[in-house]
Amino acid sequence: MQIHGQGGTGKTKLLHAITELFASRGCSHALAKTALSGVAASQIGGSTLHSWATIPANLKGLPTSDSWIYHPSVETMKRRERNMRDKSLLVVDESSMLTTNLLSLVSQVTGAFREASGIRNASSTNPFGGLGVIIIIDFHQFPPVGSATHALYYPAPTTTKCQLGRNLYLQFSTVVKLDQQMRITDPVWHNILQRSREGACTAEDLTIIHSLVLSNDQCDVPDFSVAPWNDAILITPRNSVQTYWNNRAVVKHCISTKNTLYICNAEDSSHGCGLNMEQRFQTAKLSLKQTEQTPTILRLSIGMRVMVTRNLATSVNLCNGSRGRVVDIALDSREPRFTAATSQKSEVNLHYPPVLVIVELDFCDFPCLPGLKLRQVPLSPIQVKFSVGSHPTTRITRRQLPLIPAYAFTDYKAQGQTIDYILVDIGKTTCFSLSPFNAYVALSRSRGRQTIRLLREFEESLFTRHPSEFLREEDYRIEQLAKETRERIMDII
Repeated sequence: MQIHGQGGTGKTKLLHAITELFASRGCSHALAKTALSGVAASQIGGSTLHSWATIPANLKGLPTSDSWIYHPSVETMKRRERNMRDKSLLVVDESSMLTTNLLSLVSQVTGAFREASGIRNASSTNPFGGLGVIIIIDFHQFPPVGSATHALYYPAPTTTKCQLGRNLYLQFSTVVKLDQQMRITDPVWHNILQRSREGACTAEDLTIIHSLVLSNDQCDVPDFSVAPWNDAILITPRNSVQTYWNNRAVVKHCISTKNTLYICNAEDSSHGCGLNMEQRFQTAKLSLKQTEQTPTILRLSIGMRVMVTRNLATSVNLCNGSRGRVVDIALDSREPRFTAATSQKSEVNLHYPPVLVIVELDFCDFPCLPGLKLRQVPLSPIQVKFSVGSHPTTRITRRQLPLIPAYAFTDYKAQGQTIDYILVDIGKTTCFSLSPFNAYVALSRSRGRQTIRLLREFEESLFTRHPSEFLREEDYRIEQLAKETRERIMDII
């Protein structure tokens, strides 16, 4: 089955209802809930699809024989046993980012496991080994990262695996479409978003959107120093803007609360020794992507908003994208002893990452830990490895906390979330192009014109061109399947 609906039509609420139904029948164990990102998985109390299906994040180094599917390691087989045994329904949320290749792999893995386990009527020749599957989709949100040709609606697959996945997707002929808007309470804004999905915004629509730009003469500029706008979140496609905004917001937080700002330097080493000057220089030039998303410098203060940057425990909502506030900071024992005068400083430069940070998460399924309050969890530095230089390369080991300030985050992190008050950055970029997907995802995160402002002006083509002709055709096909599904249901009733 496919469940379609634009942002705010209750897809997540429907999934919660399915969860409650399974629980009421005493068979919660038979339901598997997954999503394509950690933050989306945490919101539904599930796990990432890659983790659930034991699919490695990077498939490039795997043999083409698929032996990892049919001859798994003992540990992988144990994970499949935990995840797949006794399951009768798999739900995949945020499936706009699901690729035909991944869909094919999930079918192969579940089919191989169910047949090898002797599950009744299971066969690896049947899609997903006979396991029931529901995919929850809004195709007008972000397509697969870096591989739009692998999207489920792309009609010309480029590989055999993608063709198999495409054929599997076409078998999802039962379509339920959710139409009632639950999030957007502003009917004018709702209609604008509806037209923006298809690149059909009118001149009047564009005038209204422009009126939300802070520099526009028609904009009702809110007071960002008081509630509720003082807690507004910035959504931007630019990592550099996110970083700069977050750093300035932390400084603002420390000034208003008079709390100490800790500059937490990452602990870098090579073969157990500290880095020399050349290695430090090479490391400083690396981007966040090259350092496994672990920053060289992290700014922390008690009471500030933070976001987790690693999938640490998705089953209890502690994952990449989880947000909360810093409750306490425990410094490394190797730090120089602070005097009373030092502790009163507004800014302290640390030689090592704090050994422990207590974070109170907004949402968390952790049981209350001894000595802590509900939703409070302890986080310690993680260790990652990356290389610098060339001929030869030097392997660097970095220890740093898996956190960043959470006053701004990228539009990819925002997908699937509802945010009370937001600032949106969809201004023209020089290094990459924005698409209608960027604009729609960002502007559909809040409830209407009264809770959204735009940071700067934008290109109107974001709202006047369709994001994809292939998607236009798929929308029509989905509409026909939804109509046929409704007719079948009415005949049964």
